[in-house]
Amino acid sequence: MKRSFTPTYGFRIGEMLTIFKIEDFPVIINTDGPSPWQEEQFDFNDDFIHFSKPSTSDIVFQKCFHKHKERNRNFVPVYTDGSKFDNHVGSAEVFPDTQISEKLHPFCSVFTSELYAIYLGLVKIAMSNFFKFIIYTDSKTSIAAFKNVSSQSHPLVIQCLNVYNNLKKYFIIRFCWIPGHVGIRGNEKADNAAKGSIIIEDNFVPLADVLQTLTIFENQVWQSTWERRPMNKLFQIQPSVKGFKNPPFTRKYDVILTRLQIGHAFLTHNYFLHSDPAPLCNRCNCILTIKHIICGCRNFNLQLQAHFGAIHINLKDILGDNPHVNLFFLKKKDTKLINLI
Repeated sequence: MKRSFTPTYGFRIGEMLTIFKIEDFPVIINTDGPSPWQEEQFDFNDDFIHFSKPSTSDIVFQKCFHKHKERNRNFVPVYTDGSKFDNHVGSAEVFPDTQISEKLHPFCSVFTSELYAIYLGLVKIAMSNFFKFIIYTDSKTSIAAFKNVSSQSHPLVIQCLNVYNNLKKYFIIRFCWIPGHVGIRGNEKADNAAKGSIIIEDNFVPLADVLQTLTIFENQVWQSTWERRPMNKLFQIQPSVKGFKNPPFTRKYDVILTRLQIGHAFLTHNYFLHSDPAPLCNRCNCILTIKHIICGCRNFNLQLQAHFGAIHINLKDILGDNPHVNLFFLKKKDTKLINLI
């Protein structure tokens, strides 16, 4: 039955959530960041930030961390880590004598899980009898977020800042980035705890993670719908709804490539301007299309095979995500198609 009214925004979103089989969940509230006149800064230890992880061996990191611990032996180490795989998202913090791990909503991102692990560490510090702590994380993104706090920051960054400001009156707390999966025992323990978390305390989801998840679901539905139309002329060139990459061509050749991809060229579609019948191929006596010219026309078959270096020419190979390198080097003596596109 056709609706006699335009559904409200809430009703439309409700339908979308039903289609994607998404249940109701609490969205974490955005809190105000620091005022412009307030200089709120975390205390960082950058002993490892200058190392390049791909070019540094695990042994070097382990030795450097051992020296780092000796210099900071008066500080209690707190290892934090977040994990996401399949539909499991978890956060964990590890103290010398205890550890806490929590399972988060599956929509939460890895970034959210890393931040929440740090938040758990700060909350645990508030109940401690010690007063010097170093919070370790293997997330450079989290460290960068703490170094650039603003009103647009992740809600958990703001919450961590608020808790930190309250704690620094009574505790000395530093933050330190360490490389992950290099054999640092505390980090490995936190990683395993995050992956094995089963207890759900807070089922929140940041709004940014919700939007990202909805985008992923929407693209999955779109891709599924697109794959049910394999005979579509555009599907044969681009089977993915992600679209084409930006080609490194000039404006002129970018326009030519786009016209070839969608199959709309002056040669094949100018008859619309004159209300004429569709043009026919003089040699093959069939409707003239881009696909026919490139893949099937006997007029250009030998020239195109020699030009593209293939006996069987495929539209996707020529016009797909990575256009053939010889596409725009057609010699005038071989073909005059470029000027007719």
